[in-house]
Amino acid sequence: MAKLVTQRQLDDAASEFQRMTEEERENPARIQDHLHPRSVAVVRLGMASLQAFRQVISSPEQFDLSPVHQARLAVAMRGSKSFRDALLTDAITPGGFDDDTLLGAIIDPHEPHASEAVEQAVQHGIEDPSFQPDLQRINHAADMLADIALHMLPGYSSDLHATAAYVMIVGNRREEASQQIERAFIDNPSNDLARLEQQMLDFDVTAAWAKSGNMADGLGQAPTINDDNEHSRGR
Repeated sequence: MAKLVTQRQLDDAASEFQRMTEEERENPARIQDHLHPRSVAVVRLGMASLQAFRQVISSPEQFDLSPVHQARLAVAMRGSKSFRDALLTDAITPGGFDDDTLLGAIIDPHEPHASEAVEQAVQHGIEDPSFQPDLQRINHAADMLADIALHMLPGYSSDLHATAAYVMIVGNRREEASQQIERAFIDNPSNDLARLEQQMLDFDVTAAWAKSGNMADGLGQAPTINDDNEHSRGR
């Protein structure tokens, strides 16, 4: 079970993110490379915590992330849609992305290789009858995200709840996903991912692999999350 993240830990992570963003804005190399400063800063802030999360969800053992990792994930997910969406699509991809693809999906989500990887992760879950999701990894990710969100302070839990809901939908846990969506809206009524997921549940979109009976676990589904994706909030 996740430990409650303190206000001090969240404030420290948020301050680090702001400091890193300012440093990247003053870095002339970012202009030359056409990289958004916030995208680079969120990698600096959150990549180690994301890698820790990936290690945990890929293990059959039950481990917790440290409160510092949880705080950094929460701040990174709130500060960058590309970070949130990379975490999400990595979690539903069997075996996860390779490190270069994961980095590209965060730092430059419109780069062709990274964009294609994210789109394929979603499209396979929706359209491919032969797709075989790694349900152990998916369920572990969903449970961990929901647990972290439950112990997160207000203002930082919405994207955690929404991401947990998405992963639960892919894993055919619709009722639990609906609860996570409700909690996401309580913390942030305008959460774009939660809104998309609610529409998906309302229209009862079901993944092709689940409809085909490809796996004994039954139904599952996944929406498209990458439409009009931005490098980060507030851009």
